[in-house]
Amino acid sequence: MFDKLFPFHFVLDKAFNVVQIGSSLSKILPGSGNFDSCFLFKTPRLSVKHSFDALLSRPNQLFIIEIKGSELSLQGQFICNATQNLLFFCGSPWLTPETDLKKYNLSIADFALHSSVIENADYVSMSIDELNRGAELSEDYENQRLFFERLFDEIPVDMSIFDLDKRFRYLNRRAVKDDNLRKWMIGKTNSDYFILKNIDKEIGFRREVFMQNAIESDSLISFEDIHHKGTENEVVMLRSVSPFTAHDGNKYLLAYGLNISDIKKKAKQAEQKNVELEKLNHELNGVIYSITHDFRSPILAVKALVELMKKTVQLNARFVGFLNHINTSIDRLDDQIIDIYHFVKNSNSELGSAPVNLSELVSEIFAMVEHSVPYPIELKINIEEKAILYTDAYRIKIVLNNLISNAVKYSSNREGNAFVEFVAKVDETNCSFFVRDNGEGIPPHLQDKVFEIYFRANNKIAGTGLGLFICSEAIRKLGGTIELESIPGQGSIFSVNIPNR
Repeated sequence: MFDKLFPFHFVLDKAFNVVQIGSSLSKILPGSGNFDSCFLFKTPRLSVKHSFDALLSRPNQLFIIEIKGSELSLQGQFICNATQNLLFFCGSPWLTPETDLKKYNLSIADFALHSSVIENADYVSMSIDELNRGAELSEDYENQRLFFERLFDEIPVDMSIFDLDKRFRYLNRRAVKDDNLRKWMIGKTNSDYFILKNIDKEIGFRREVFMQNAIESDSLISFEDIHHKGTENEVVMLRSVSPFTAHDGNKYLLAYGLNISDIKKKAKQAEQKNVELEKLNHELNGVIYSITHDFRSPILAVKALVELMKKTVQLNARFVGFLNHINTSIDRLDDQIIDIYHFVKNSNSELGSAPVNLSELVSEIFAMVEHSVPYPIELKINIEEKAILYTDAYRIKIVLNNLISNAVKYSSNREGNAFVEFVAKVDETNCSFFVRDNGEGIPPHLQDKVFEIYFRANNKIAGTGLGLFICSEAIRKLGGTIELESIPGQGSIFSVNIPNR
């Protein structure tokens, strides 16, 4: 029954060994052993040696404990069973993202604060009834009664039991710390309490409305209470109420609340940061588009003037060399601006889908770049099409342009046999192709870096170091993969696999 109430509990003996773990905790920590091999104190970090007595000296301390080997932490308290020399840790995961729950096959049902408590609410009610019979209990049973009384008071969640008239039947000390006030509240309603404490009566009224909804629907109802809204002292409580039937057939409402103020604050901060990042990203895109559009005009004008000077002015060989150097630098700058434009457009534009003729596209790109080398180069094409390829035409053109132009630039005319080979297979669901050259190849220690931004494996040939990075980013947007095989002195093969959309 204890495990159903606290499925993330664990028990320590006097030697600080873990002798028992809860059913939900066992999904994360299947084994047991010494405390230090399984857990780590995050808050507070005890300044004394970890021991049974050290924890006994902190009876009201709230602990946050990291589970070693996982991203999860637990929040709760240690409660002592003196007759058995055992320490019970009662708690639940601390500020845990939903993705972490899924990773360990956990669900909301694993939380002590949720369905596990609800399913055993009749047990809570029976335990409270037993507290009123202390005079009739044996000494051993009295120790158990005191243990569970303290257990319910110290669990890190507000807990109350109401009758169907929405009057308090039980409150733990987490809900109301003042003993006299807690006794006064038995038989009273939420509205009575809010009037007494001069708190916003609307909050008390809303609670009773949700409680009535739980009674009528006979199901769990969750809602938020917000105190001191809009101030620095704002407190947000996540509350849930659920009907249950006790052992005697009487029906009650189990209510519990969890302070989620920190979670709300962090979510709000994250939202504000996202807004700021979106604004900054928008401004940055504006600057980049200005560079790629407005800066190209003067660059192309300078390039035209250089070409005009070479044709119309009588210059000696030295000055012609200077002009050629200027022309090469301008071309490189213009290439870099175009690459930046493609990078931004690939990052921001939506994914499209249109029919693509690979043979025509490859031939068109090859025709534009084949004269970038001073020797004849052959294009070999072999395409097996069992279906029409549908993909983003802009991005596939970026990919093929980079791979084919690189294959031409890095080809080799040894034995007069320079070539670029393109082989593809297209079916209804997939398109795979590779581009092969017979160039110098890439050394093994550099092959893992070729898709990094600004990396260039060969400084002999002009380039921006952006081409393969943009190419890999475009393939990622298409939902595909790219791989490199290269043998120094023989050439390189870039293999691509993308879905047929």
